Amino acid sequence: MKIQRIKKRSFLLAEILLAVFLIAICALPLVKGPIVIYRKELENIEKIQKQRLAVLAFFEIKKKLYEQQIPWQELTKEKAQTRRFIFEKEISLGSIRKEKVKIYCRLYPVLPEKDPDQSSHRLLEIPIYFDDAKQTDIKYLVYVKKS
Repeated sequence: MKIQRIKKRSFLLAEILLAVFLIAICALPLVKGPIVIYRKELENIEKIQKQRLAVLAFFEIKKKLYEQQIPWQELTKEKAQTRRFIFEKEISLGSIRKEKVKIYCRLYPVLPEKDPDQSSHRLLEIPIYFDDAKQTDIKYLVYVKKS
């Protein structure tokens, strides 16, 4: 009587790859949520930092206006669109990333309807821009008195 040996093929590698693949598919929803939340948190922190820098820039402009470093002639032109560089600051999002941001502003005088040349006050609309942005959501209004 002859004993026949049956050769068995090993599928161990294929089974391990299939198990890892199934575990990765099951773990994806568990990992994706916190990653999305983390990214949104970083975006919100960046927005808050930019708003803080916009407030600092506004007070810097206000200081220049009150110290009369900006000439009155610039404030009499309707829709004057001179873009001014204010300063450069660094936004830090913890230990993750640091980014340098240049802050600009424009001065838009709102001229009174009656005798704009004789008026001694101007209402200025001051939008704050970051880097080369075309639009801004951050705008301030301030009154300036001619000295």
